[in-house]
Amino acid sequence: MRALLLTLLSITVAFVAWVGIQEDPLPPVPVASVEVPAAVENAAPAPTSPEVHGPSDASIEAAPGAVEDLAGVFGGFGHTLEWQTQSWRDDLGISVHVLSLRAPDHEIAPLAEELFSARRIGADAPSGGLLILVNPARHEARIEVSYELEHVFPDLIVGRLARNQLAPYAAYRAVGMAVMDVLHFLKDYAYLQAHAGNLELDATLRERQEYKEKARYLSGGAGAQADFFDAAALLDRDWKAVVPAAKRARYAPSEDPRESAEAFLRTLRDGIGDPTLPLFTPGSQCMRDGVPFAPFEQFERLRRYEGSKPFEVTVQGDHAVLDSKRPAHGFVPILLAKRDGLWRVDLAETWKNLFFDADGDYWHKNASHPYRFGLHRFGAGANHDLRAWQLGELRLPQAIDALNARPGALDAFQQGELLYRNCWLPLEALTHYERALELAPNSQFFRETLGDRASYIGFHDLAVSAYEKLHARGWWKLAHAQRNAGDPEAALATARKLMERDPYRIEVLELVRTLAEETGDLDGASGIMRQIAAIRANPHRPQDPVTIQFAPARPTFDPGLPIQIESGSLYDHSSFGVTLKNTSARPVEIARIGFSSTGTVSYAGQGDIRGQFPFSGNTHRIGPGESITLSQSWGFTVPQGNEQISYVFDVCWKATSERRQCTDGRLDLYAQ
Repeated sequence: MRALLLTLLSITVAFVAWVGIQEDPLPPVPVASVEVPAAVENAAPAPTSPEVHGPSDASIEAAPGAVEDLAGVFGGFGHTLEWQTQSWRDDLGISVHVLSLRAPDHEIAPLAEELFSARRIGADAPSGGLLILVNPARHEARIEVSYELEHVFPDLIVGRLARNQLAPYAAYRAVGMAVMDVLHFLKDYAYLQAHAGNLELDATLRERQEYKEKARYLSGGAGAQADFFDAAALLDRDWKAVVPAAKRARYAPSEDPRESAEAFLRTLRDGIGDPTLPLFTPGSQCMRDGVPFAPFEQFERLRRYEGSKPFEVTVQGDHAVLDSKRPAHGFVPILLAKRDGLWRVDLAETWKNLFFDADGDYWHKNASHPYRFGLHRFGAGANHDLRAWQLGELRLPQAIDALNARPGALDAFQQGELLYRNCWLPLEALTHYERALELAPNSQFFRETLGDRASYIGFHDLAVSAYEKLHARGWWKLAHAQRNAGDPEAALATARKLMERDPYRIEVLELVRTLAEETGDLDGASGIMRQIAAIRANPHRPQDPVTIQFAPARPTFDPGLPIQIESGSLYDHSSFGVTLKNTSARPVEIARIGFSSTGTVSYAGQGDIRGQFPFSGNTHRIGPGESITLSQSWGFTVPQGNEQISYVFDVCWKATSERRQCTDGRLDLYAQ
């Protein structure tokens, strides 16, 4: 046991050290801005007490909807869940209710039974009723079904789903996605039971299009194999069972990308969800292990692939894209990466970077990945910093296990990054980001990353709550998140605060103009347009700001041994230069250089440090195109033990007869 423990510790240390030095293609924990103090004031915000609920709060009179998120944990998935519950009623005749409430004094089982009875779920539905209940106060979830559906959804199935797919996310605002996935799976399961004769559906329900599509599969039609889509066999099948050694060659990777793609299609055709198959990249193995295998969805994908042949192969180095000149509707290209001379299917990068729209067509959401050379017809894509971390000799499962064994905030954050970047398990990753913030509530870097990750997958409400706590630093992203969350009035108010900080920033003014139009303020929008035109016509270019740059871009942060300076010891230290450059065509007076630092342990603010910068003469002026630099060691005069630190500079300036402008820069560093 001692030897095993030492091995685990060495793996962990190696991983954390690697995080600080790998730069190809992306440093595991990206750096971005700056800050650090000499005196410390701990300022962790006091947690707010969430509202406590009881059964009466979830009564049909108090909460009449089929979907009631009293605990506020469904995020942006409320409308999707409402659509799903209605589709259950329309397609299967089953009344589904989805509830969340904070009830710390109520055990989940009796609470679910009480609510199911009190709300009379399924009483007016031809096929029965089903309740999904989430109680974040106790990290619990339960699926309750009516008597006539107990044999359709046995305790073995619903209990496992509640325990493994819902309860782990019950306390997080990402649980809405988990509920969505569970409802999707259970609906397919209900169709299987109907075709097995265990669920009697009204004749009108059997005439619905979705039922007929499933029937085609189960009867061997639509190109389906009868042995695969045998309803009785599917009910008890372990979709993720490890393929026996004698059959693994059928699903093996090849030196030819086309042959590897065909092996992938065989996994779809045979219903193989084994996450250990070497046909898939390590990140894809991790993803397949973490998500449920949905047989109907996989077979639908197979049909699209077969209907899109022949494939066209584009290779660039160790990456390949299989596309089609005549793709079927809903076709998504097959991405492959070459590892150890063999081509392996990269599902993690596929689903991380290609999203589908309301019509079921895929589009290129993120272009910051090595497959963009072959995805031009899917759009250019934006550049999101989501490239997979390069682990060197360390295997992905080892890295995840090592971080999971450590209790620190940085470990939780890095585990979230691995799950998000490498495995594309965004739901699970969000729980780790939130755990990191529980342990380090002052960390602006953790909070902004949570907002960015939530925003990318459409969890705009979660992104809003994260960006709100970043204050001025987060206003730009906050305004966009509020707009995406369907609140243009709040977005406009936030954008106007940004405009007050810098009334000459063109992108902010354009955002204000757009939001003013969306909220019906056409006169205000016209005024902003005139303001933009005047700024662009100004030869002094007031829209070109004072920029903040750091050198080196990725300085070392050392929370270990202190260094000695004239005034004593400096802890949690790093050394770098801060350069302010006037990019406009007129001189400006620097009015303030605010400085603060936030870390996993501490928060500190030093106020205005303008006097420490080497301005020429007795002024604080910077001429057109000129710059000024302060280089020194930054840190704390007393031990802190921060694993991650953010140095923040808030700079304000003013030119003669112009309004004051402000911007900020932040340098995010982490322990090595």
